[in-house]
Amino acid sequence: MNARKNTKTKFITLKNGLKLVLEDIEDFRSVSIGLGILGGSVSDPPDSKGMAHLIEHMVFKGTKKRNSFQIKEPIEKSGGVLNAFTSREVTFYYAKIPYFKILEAIDIIFDMAFNPLFDGEDLMKEKEVIVEEIKHLEDDPYGKIHDIFLREAFNNSNYGSTIFGSIDSVLKISKMDILNYHNRFYNASNMILSIAGRITDELTEKIREIENTYQSQSFSFRINPPKFEPKEEEIKEFKRDINQVHLLMGTAAPGRRDEDFFAFSVFNTLFGDGMSSRLFNKIREEEGLAYNIHTEYLTFGDIGLFLIYSSTSPEKLDRLLLKLQKEIEDITQGSITREELEYGKERIKGELLLATENTFSRMYKNFEDVRIFDKVLDVDWLANNFDSVTIQDLLEITRKYFKDTWLRVLLNPKH
Repeated sequence: MNARKNTKTKFITLKNGLKLVLEDIEDFRSVSIGLGILGGSVSDPPDSKGMAHLIEHMVFKGTKKRNSFQIKEPIEKSGGVLNAFTSREVTFYYAKIPYFKILEAIDIIFDMAFNPLFDGEDLMKEKEVIVEEIKHLEDDPYGKIHDIFLREAFNNSNYGSTIFGSIDSVLKISKMDILNYHNRFYNASNMILSIAGRITDELTEKIREIENTYQSQSFSFRINPPKFEPKEEEIKEFKRDINQVHLLMGTAAPGRRDEDFFAFSVFNTLFGDGMSSRLFNKIREEEGLAYNIHTEYLTFGDIGLFLIYSSTSPEKLDRLLLKLQKEIEDITQGSITREELEYGKERIKGELLLATENTFSRMYKNFEDVRIFDKVLDVDWLANNFDSVTIQDLLEITRKYFKDTWLRVLLNPKH
């Protein structure tokens, strides 16, 4: 593939414990910067669900040097983007800007992360914003059914909790709770800084400044991987204002570090990713049983989930479930064709190649590589691993993983 022409990638750990990965792409005029905090919703204290997400919101409200406008305006004035998200394992702050704004963008992101005000009045307002965000999720059947599934699949761990927390848990979080969490998690040894794009010579001095200014603590968050242990095989819930049944079914799958990851990724792609996938053609095109049908492969480092999502009219549900069961059984009996295998491999390799045209994709890939493997994985090496998958590999992994318990969640219309 030769996807890294005119690039230089370097990964180092600074003396303050901050892990830094730089990918210098000479041909680009933009740069993406990402600062990842190790710890997302799974690191929320038991009585403060939604803590990591609330802090992610609050750091945008102002620091000791900048108000909210002064945080956003310099980035957006240059045509750039400044944003953040909270996942189960990570809180991530990022900017994509023209390359000549790199130093200012780094200043802003580190100021947000290390010097937020956590003003009491702003905290009250932002809690109300998150309450509305939670209500919005409740109105979205796709988001709601995923939260139900994860709650039941990982009922033994924080992975089963929602990222936003509940309305009650968010409203109970105090400023002191926030300060205690922030002081512990927002330290240099619990962070990874990833930068990809055109990197200027001035960055060397900025890195030295970061190394000397932002100190670490003797704390780095370690994830306890969850176990897929649903107590029930089927969960039915009801929701007003929907006309279709929403279905999410799934089972355990290999994690990102697992040697089966490459084969399972190819399988997921050929089975349910895109309009050329097997399920799209068998369920929608040939049978007309659903408009939405796709698979999802979620990985959490040491464990994964394989999910099938669809929505259909209540009267078609039984036929849809029977057809899905048949397709799963056929797969484990060796029905994958060479054409399907090639589709799965070529689509993944193409996505890898297209991602190299985007500084954000390269920056975030490098961040995840360092977080999970403590090194940067070469794109050509990844492509070769996907390309080496065989039909026999796919038969073995589907038989291996699909013999385990499946969890099925149904979100039904409530009239």
